[in-house]
Formats: sequence, C-alpha cells, structure tokens
Amino acid sequence: MVTWRQHIGIKYELCSQAGISCQRESEIMVVFKQELRRSTSTNPARKTNINWLVNMQGDSSSYNLLASGPFDYVAQWNPRQQKNFGTAYSRYTNATSNITEMTVTGEFQVVQGMPYFVSAMTEKDIYWTGKMPKHVTFELKYVPGTFSENYIVLPLDTQIKTAKDLCNKLITKGIMNGSSTITRWDALQQLPVILPKCQLNPNISLEPGVPYLIRVTNSGNWVQE
Repeated sequence: MVTWRQHIGIKYELCSQAGISCQRESEIMVVFKQELRRSTSTNPARKTNINWLVNMQGDSSSYNLLASGPFDYVAQWNPRQQKNFGTAYSRYTNATSNITEMTVTGEFQVVQGMPYFVSAMTEKDIYWTGKMPKHVTFELKYVPGTFSENYIVLPLDTQIKTAKDLCNKLITKGIMNGSSTITRWDALQQLPVILPKCQLNPNISLEPGVPYLIRVTNSGNWVQE
C-alpha cells in the first residue's frame, strides 16, 4: 500500500512492505521532495535566490551540503547571536550585493532535520528517500533586545496542522505568548510572510517538512511533534 500526500511545495509518500503493518518506525519509508526556486521579483533588492531548506542527508558538514545541490552558499542561523553564519564557494569569500545578510565563516556542522538557508543557482526538485527521520530537538533562544527569532521544522509525521496548533503547543510550554508570530518564506518573491499573531488563533495550515521562523518570549527546548 502506498499513500500519497500532496502539500504546497512538498510531496512525500509513506509506504509499507506488502502485507506488513507499519507499526515500527523502521518500517516506514519516506520519499520527500523539496523544491528549489529562483526569484521572480522585478525588484533589484529581491533578486536573491534564497530558499529555506531542510537537511535530509544526515549529520555532515556544510561543504557536503553545498556539494549536494546547485547552491551558491549554505548558511545557518545562530539564535544566540541572532544572525546568520555561513560557508560559501571561493568566489563568495567576500560579501557581495546578493549575500549581504550572510557572514562567511567557513565550514560548520549540519544536522539531519534542521533548517538551513541556501542560494539556488538553478531551479530543481531535490528528492530524499529513507526511513522516517527521528524527531529532533530545537533549542529555542530568547535574547533580550532582539526579535528572538528561531527557525523550526515540523516533522513529516507531525500532528500539528495549523499555526494555531503550533502557537498553543509553544504557549503551553511557556516559550511563546499571544503576541508571538510564525513566519514562512516565499522563495519566488524573496519575502517573509508573517502569519497573524498567536492571540488571533490563526487557523492557517502549516506544512510538514517546511522551515518556519518563530519569535519566542522565553528560551526552551521543543521536540518535534
């Protein structure tokens, strides 16, 4: 039996061995697709080609992630310092107009299931096939005097369906409050799309396997669910 689930920008299928019930995690195989897109904006300030990507290749280095796709660079978010750190090919060792928000720091570790920023040289669909990834833990940081921005990813088998669901989960844990927001990335327009504040109970669908930016009001750990 094969079950297809179609989502905005993402498609994955869950499949089981014929005649065998998928009760154990190791029996569930996933085909996961992420779509790299380039900007369609005519605004020169939005001619970057940034995509928010989930690393599905396993724990590795940023250079290996760079080599896995048509990327100019790979960057990660440092929630403690509230800024990007990244690695790049040699032609980008100095800041240029289209990577002004990235600091080139050299190689860093990348972790399976975590979100990263990549610049797409071409549009491409990236497929990954393997066992259903284990849920990862996000260390969410509140930094006084900043927006306290953190990036998370919903697991492929998430029980969280809407922004309201995620708000309620993290408010219950004391990590967010009614003024907190969730943001997704529009790769075609190269713009963040900020969803209504948690206090407005935003009944807006969230997608599994998609990175989201959240603003927190207290530090805490969140295990994907």
